[in-house]
Amino acid sequence: MEIKSLLKPIILISLILTAARLIATYYFDLPNASTDLLIFIDIPFMLTYTIIALREIYGSSNISLLEKIMWTIGFLPGLSMWIALIYLFLARERILRVYKLLYVETESLTDSIIQH
Repeated sequence: MEIKSLLKPIILISLILTAARLIATYYFDLPNASTDLLIFIDIPFMLTYTIIALREIYGSSNISLLEKIMWTIGFLPGLSMWIALIYLFLARERILRVYKLLYVETESLTDSIIQH
């Protein structure tokens, strides 16, 4: 399985763990100490999708250095889930887009003159 294809499931798992932590804390009124396990489970997922996304961003030649720095700052802890969703649904396709130029072989001017 390619690493790039792991980004969506990892973000989904992290989102589910974050939602479960929020529900357990606020809806069931559990103390924060009981939800610490969810935080420790979620941290490797957050680090993984951050590393994968930043590798994609810095490997792209379609965006400027300033935009790359902006994405790096956005993936700092605290904002990373929102930025991950924005990256996944709005920007990833544009950043990873490969522009394919069609090459049409044409006769050069000298070849056409020589033949006639």
